[in-house]
Amino acid sequence: MIIVSELSEAVSFTDDTSPNLNGWQDRSVSIHAQVLKEKPLDWYYDLLRLYPNNSREIKSSIILSEFQNLPQIMKERIWAGMKEVVVNVVDSLFYQSQFKELLQAIFRKDNALELLKNDARSGKGFAKEMLKRLDEHIARNILFDSPSRKLKSLANIRKNFTGGYGYRQNMFKYSSNMDIDKIDLSPFEKQKKSMANMATKWTSKSGSVFSRAIDQVKDYSAPDFFSWKIKTLKHLSESHAFDEGDSKSIDWIEEERGKIVNDVFLYDFPIDYFGIQKLQEVSSENSFHIQAADIAAGFARVIYERYGLEKLVIKFDHVTFNGQRINENDLEEKVRQWKQIVGK
Repeated sequence: MIIVSELSEAVSFTDDTSPNLNGWQDRSVSIHAQVLKEKPLDWYYDLLRLYPNNSREIKSSIILSEFQNLPQIMKERIWAGMKEVVVNVVDSLFYQSQFKELLQAIFRKDNALELLKNDARSGKGFAKEMLKRLDEHIARNILFDSPSRKLKSLANIRKNFTGGYGYRQNMFKYSSNMDIDKIDLSPFEKQKKSMANMATKWTSKSGSVFSRAIDQVKDYSAPDFFSWKIKTLKHLSESHAFDEGDSKSIDWIEEERGKIVNDVFLYDFPIDYFGIQKLQEVSSENSFHIQAADIAAGFARVIYERYGLEKLVIKFDHVTFNGQRINENDLEEKVRQWKQIVGK
């Protein structure tokens, strides 16, 4: 079993949760909380002191049930530290609503999706095939907005505008990669769950690996060609640790990272320029950082269940939603769009 002292190279630790959204049977939501090693864990140790007799890890469910009873000054101190945890959310409802409207337009019935599901349950082949195709399309759209694709697209755009090798070749790659139908679904085909559900979880998880690299690409304070590429590749090469139990998602993220390194950076740097650090899995019982991520994920889940995206962005400093970093400046428009979808 890996213990935390063996993970000195990991720069972050991530754990996940899935909100319970009553009335949305087909909706898939995944929330991953990422604790950065560079940030202090004082807020987490404050919570641990409340349970001195518990020798095992303290799960978020226990803390959440008692948090509101804490003195206000302690709650504020805990939130002051926990707000620096990165929260990555992927919610399939946005993508599902698009295809639900499409079905309604095709069949000219408001309950077209429900009728299609009933036909599939009764064994009708056409309905089963239609639902399978819908699942694939939703998965592709989720992956189209994934952090790895966003990083690759942004990096290629910036490379083409700031110069560099392979201008024509990279522009061609960027243009062809905009085709949603060409997104590879093979890693999801043999999974028992729907492709859309798996894409939701894996995409949310991947934010821990790609978000900081995306921030570097979007930072134009140092516009010279090699400066931004060195910083981006540095963050892309870092090791990250995840709560154990889903090795296939780790393999997929590793593969996505390898594609970006080969397609975007290999022309300018040798493959071992920084030394790509492997992603790792660790037992939560052996890592305070993973335990802290579990607690933060639990808080993020409750906020998202009860209040939605708006309160989540207010409470945490760094929130990504369906692959896009959300801040308070663009929150109003995003919430307005989201309320229109939820209300349908």
